[in-house]
Amino acid sequence: RVDAGGSPDPPPYQAIVWQAPFSLANVMGGTPLSINSHTGLLTGKPNTIGQFVVGICVEEYRNGVLISTTRRDFQYNVGNCISLYSGVIEAPNIICSGLTVHFVNKSRGGGTHYAWNFGVSGTNRDTSTLFSPSYTFPDTGCYTIRLITEPNEPCHDTVYKRICLRTSSVYADFKLHYKNCNDTLRLQATDLSRDSVLHITSWYWNWGTGSSTQQNPTIILNNSGTYTVSLEVISANGCRHLYRKTFTVTKFNVQRDKTLYLCKGNQVNINPTGNPNFTYNWTPAATLNDGTNYNPKASPVATTTYKTVFSNYSLDTCSVTQHVTVNVSNDPPNFGIMATPSTTIYKGQTVNLAIQPTENNVTYTWLPNPLLQNTSANNQTVKPPQTTTFAVRGVRRPSGCMALDTIQIILKDVICGEPLIFLPNAFTPNGDGENDVLFLRSSVVADVYFAIYNRWGEKVFDTHDLATGWDGTYKGEALPPDVFGFYLKATCFDGAEFTKKGNITLIR
Repeated sequence: RVDAGGSPDPPPYQAIVWQAPFSLANVMGGTPLSINSHTGLLTGKPNTIGQFVVGICVEEYRNGVLISTTRRDFQYNVGNCISLYSGVIEAPNIICSGLTVHFVNKSRGGGTHYAWNFGVSGTNRDTSTLFSPSYTFPDTGCYTIRLITEPNEPCHDTVYKRICLRTSSVYADFKLHYKNCNDTLRLQATDLSRDSVLHITSWYWNWGTGSSTQQNPTIILNNSGTYTVSLEVISANGCRHLYRKTFTVTKFNVQRDKTLYLCKGNQVNINPTGNPNFTYNWTPAATLNDGTNYNPKASPVATTTYKTVFSNYSLDTCSVTQHVTVNVSNDPPNFGIMATPSTTIYKGQTVNLAIQPTENNVTYTWLPNPLLQNTSANNQTVKPPQTTTFAVRGVRRPSGCMALDTIQIILKDVICGEPLIFLPNAFTPNGDGENDVLFLRSSVVADVYFAIYNRWGEKVFDTHDLATGWDGTYKGEALPPDVFGFYLKATCFDGAEFTKKGNITLIR
């Protein structure tokens, strides 16, 4: 209240009466204006257009006693503004790659004017009005960047970002080596990174099929192939450095103290499972065709132990010593092929071929022949259509000493008749051991029917077997001397037939 002379009345004053909806707790409407009692920061979001004056009273106490009071008035003008959002300033927090920094403006909301301040002390030229500017700072250090959207309008928005420019002294480096030369898919990584000023605080490894944050991890690969291992290190000042290494790894296949067996005069490959990508050096090399080959041929005349050191230098020297002993023998198997009934047979006749003798540690194999159905059987029954040679290879285990035997089966033409079919005209079954049994003799007959009749036409004997003869008896009784008739029908090996009738004299 002011008196007539223009001077305000002295305190105390009457309390202000607020008009709804305003109150001391809600001065401008909307989100109420509030004050942080420790920092004094005023925050709020009004929803009423107008001009507002806000007074702040600060009281200072010492030891619980009020010693001073300070008052300040603030004027707020609330207008109808567009929605502005300065958003985010996109740039690394820590920059170790130089003094020039590119800033990306993430503002939105329709703003078209921007005011950048790059926080450099002692100059007013650290500004820009570009949307996303670049700026070269005068030196390393930490700077607070400010971006104002629509700076000359009542409605504007401001965002801050702090960045630090530092001189990088960190360099990533590492080496890889095999943890065990018998397992080249398991690698040991050794960190060789360095920082000449500070110290490294973090390690980030990646090799495609795995990752690690250890300083010196074990890298396990899936199989042989080409891999890239990367290491990124972070220094105590936040600077980073990335290093990559690409290499090819081949899986070791190591067989130590291997023993091979060889027959004297032969040769053998001593390392079939070797890897041509490795380096080999075999000794003694005198009986090898190539002492630097991964799988050389050896032809020793006596038992010899070969030694090699083979290496893989794709990552690190890794050498393995391997011994291969070649045990030399001179003991070929001793066997032959036996033919039954003979090596000379008639056309159409079968012959049995048998390997004799046989041994358990020898493998016998008939050389391929269309007449043989099973080349591994020790006995063969064949019917050659012509003169044929058969062969068997015998191999002794484990030396490999070998022997070969052959047999020729000669075929003769069949004469299906006399004299190759012979029947005596008399015999003497008197028990003296000579000519006591009447046999049909032939080497060309495959099938036969032979019958004998007495003078009255009664059959006293018959057979289909060349090995069965007549002993001069009938129904268990010895017959007296007499003349008997016979009938003979024979089929020979070549299919021809022979028949004959005649008389036979029984003499006692």
